[in-house]
Amino acid sequence: MTLERLYQCDGYGGLVAAITDLTNWQGEHDTYDAAVFTGIKPCLGYLQEHVPSWMLQSLIEGLGEEVVTEEAD
Repeated sequence: MTLERLYQCDGYGGLVAAITDLTNWQGEHDTYDAAVFTGIKPCLGYLQEHVPSWMLQSLIEGLGEEVVTEEAD
């Protein structure tokens, strides 16, 4: 199971993308990863490489298309 979270850092003005991969397979280990970004566009590029497309689309819908579109311009 993959969980992704996006945090906005008010004082820093950036975003933190956190990804957790949980496993139930014997011998496998859960993994945790996080990265800091100064804008939504590089953050979404990172997430595109690390999470399924449906999960990324759900995140974009949660943020609002206008947020993603405004910064991309």
